[in-house]
Amino acid sequence: MSALHGPTKTTDEYLSEMGYSLFDEYARAVEWAAIPAGASVFDAATGPGRMTRVLLERDCQVISGDIDRQRLDALKSSPPFSGNPRLHLIHLNLDSLGFRDQCFDHIVCANALHELKHPDAVLCELLRVYTGRGKLVLIDFTEQGFSVIEEIVRLRHGKGHSIHGTMSREATKIFLKNHLIDLEEIDLPLNWVHMASGKR
Repeated sequence: MSALHGPTKTTDEYLSEMGYSLFDEYARAVEWAAIPAGASVFDAATGPGRMTRVLLERDCQVISGDIDRQRLDALKSSPPFSGNPRLHLIHLNLDSLGFRDQCFDHIVCANALHELKHPDAVLCELLRVYTGRGKLVLIDFTEQGFSVIEEIVRLRHGKGHSIHGTMSREATKIFLKNHLIDLEEIDLPLNWVHMASGKR
């Protein structure tokens, strides 16, 4: 791989070669959470758009936000995002969401918690805008997931990516149990999934 031309494969291509798919894991999580096809969903961290794509494939109405304007602009001009009437891409800061209280029945947040400086504050914001009537789905890497992603980052960029977050899976679980009535969890090949509903 030439440093001049940068990485020749995407993260998803490397994952596929290793036998993994974040798209498939996100789809499994959404299906397990029983978010209805056609539902209105807040995707709280657009990132490269994987979860947004999964939700659009379920015919959901999606509000998807990210702090990176450049990334959002790139997604807006590429399929299946460009001109999609069921998608609203917005710039936002997870620490302080510009939405009124209790405005979303369904919220998903995939592989963002480990990147956040103040995940507890972000979780409080997500709870603030969540009605409790639908599902709040949090997804983040297991230790296996972190190991695989770190290897891919080394392959793509020649150095590791050691961000594991400041809030553990168990601490996240305790936080949710303290604020929400029902909580279930599953493990997928690369990710854990917490599904919660019903506000206290």
